Formats: sequence, C-alpha cells, structure tokens
Amino acid sequence: MNARLGMTGSARRWMLGVALSVIVLAFGAASAWAAPAQMTARSVLAAHGFPGMTPAATEFDESEAGLGMSPVRLRIHGADYLMGVSADDNLSSGSDQTTLTVELDALGTTSEQSYQYALSPASGLTFNFARKTGARAVVKASRAIAPSAIGVTYTATRHQSFPCTLQDGSKGRMTFSQGTVTFSAFKFVSGTTVFGTITKQAKKASFFYDPGCGGTVHVTYICGGAEDVAVGHLNSPQQWFFGNPYGEKRPIEGLFTVSALSPAETVYATGLGKARVSDLPTPQAGPTGATATVKTNGNPLMTGTASFTSTSAPTVQTWKCRDNQGVKHTYSESTYKGTLSSDSPLLTVNFATGPVAFPSPQPAQLYLFTYTS
Repeated sequence: MNARLGMTGSARRWMLGVALSVIVLAFGAASAWAAPAQMTARSVLAAHGFPGMTPAATEFDESEAGLGMSPVRLRIHGADYLMGVSADDNLSSGSDQTTLTVELDALGTTSEQSYQYALSPASGLTFNFARKTGARAVVKASRAIAPSAIGVTYTATRHQSFPCTLQDGSKGRMTFSQGTVTFSAFKFVSGTTVFGTITKQAKKASFFYDPGCGGTVHVTYICGGAEDVAVGHLNSPQQWFFGNPYGEKRPIEGLFTVSALSPAETVYATGLGKARVSDLPTPQAGPTGATATVKTNGNPLMTGTASFTSTSAPTVQTWKCRDNQGVKHTYSESTYKGTLSSDSPLLTVNFATGPVAFPSPQPAQLYLFTYTS
C-alpha cells in the first residue's frame, strides 16, 4: 500500500510525474548539464517513488538551442558544491529570449540542496550560434544581468547531426557538439551571504540545436514504495513531498520552492533529505476518512512533524507503472481530500540560505495505493 498527500488531477500527475531527475541527481551522479530549473522541475516529481501516473505520450515540436557548461567544484563555508552554467533559447516562442541559468548543487550522501538562478532579461542577453554545425556559440550580456556579468565563446571539438522531419513536413537536422569555452567575463552575484559572488569558470561545454523536429516521447512512470506524500501543484511557490521511492531503503523528504527576485530573475530551490523508515508510519484509512503522520527525526535537512486529516470518503481510480526492473504493475488509487497541519515543532526545511517553514494548515490530499499486479 502506498500513500501520498498532494495535488489534484492532471496537475498533480504532471508534477509528481516530474520528481525523478531531482531525486536521482540528488543521491546519484551529478549532471553535467545545468538545465533551467523549469525543465528540472518537470523531470523531478516524474518517476522514482512518486506513483499515481500512467504511461503517457508527450508531443514535442519546439525549436530550441542550449549551451551547457561542465560543472566546476566549489568550496563554500566548509561545504562542497558543483556549479553549472547554461544558456537556453526557445526559438519557437517568437521572442528569441535567452535564459541564463546558474545552478549550485550541494554534495552530500543523505541530503541534497540545489539552487537555480534563472536570469531572463527582456533584452541585453544574447546567445548566437552556428545552427548547422554547432561549431561555435557566443553568450554575452551588456548590463542586462548586472551586477552579474557573462561573456563566453564556445568552440566545438567534435559534433554530429541527425536528420528529422519538422512539424510542417519539411526536413531538418538536429545538431549536437562538445567543445571548450573561453570567457571574456564571468561574475555571478547571488545576492546571498552564503554564496556571495562567484567568478570560477568552466573549461568545457556541450551544445544542442533542435530546429523543431516533430515526434513523440513515450513516458512510463516508475512505481513508488510504501508511502508517498506531496502538497502543492505545478504552479505552487512551494511543493512539499515525503515518500519511499521504489528500491530505496529510507524515505526521502523535501521541498521545492520558486521565488521571483525581480521580473528578470527567478530562483528555484530544492531541499531533499533521507529520513528513517519510522518517520512515515502507515496511514490509517477507512470508508469515511483517513489520517497520516509525517516525521523528520532521521532527516538531516528537516525538523518538525505534520498531520493529515480527512473526513470524506475516497475516490478510487486504477493506474499503471513500472518498477525499477521494468516490470509492469497495476494499482488502485484511493484519494482522500483533507488538510495537512504542522505540529510542534513546526515542520521546517533548513536550507543553507535560510529556513523555510511549512505554511500550516494547507489543503491536501492523501493517496493510498493498493497494487493488484
């Protein structure tokens, strides 16, 4: 049996379908690509331990380009971080607006903190590149991202391309390359006392250009463990979740936050920690309601407890998933609408940049999963 508190309908299934990459990156190998936070969030709650989603097919046809610099290691106040920098341009939007993302990931074995600063000024930040070969790219900013600054030139050392069919039926080629970068300027001013100003530069990078190749990505969602809990939805400024990812011996508890520092800068923060098995006791559920408890005794990043209460009958649906061995399973999902309230002490995530407390009480849902195959 599984349980999860969380969102409603397709928004919940999309967001919870999104959690995989954050969890995998949090306690697995570090990514060499500092993808924009929006993209990461959409790969986060997606598979590894947060079921409730059915296999889906997603159409893609956007024209876009990206330059991702290899991570550099930083030592900040006694903690080790990896910093990645990327530039992305969604060419399909018509605005040809570039987003520069600086990502800082704390390295740990039982907890993970990730901070992504997405800079998207209306003008003054440019990303020029060779579309056919990916042989060269240049990213630079005037004072559009001041007091931060960037001026970088990318030169490919190897590249390849693949033919594809565009949405209008014409032919195109998707291009990938790897190479080196040289900087005329780089300074990232975080605006925090923790990270301060960073000037360390990457040496290598990779590039891609997609002219809008049409196709379908088939997504199969991974089965979860004994209990999963989530509060919030895709557009919430805070998304709280607690669960037993499939194949993990210990629960994972955490929080995603989104905050706009200015019209041109958005910060996405992720905090995850491994908890004790006893921190997520089995929910109590019946035909007229349910209760569940969240504890954080074994989580190095969180403190406090919270309780879920529902006094309504559940709705029931059937979904499919795959376990980490690729085996298909079917399960019944019972959904209880209720409230999640923080107990004493207050449920809190202790980010390096400052604590974030659960805004109790919050409307929430509890999902109980019974596997039938």
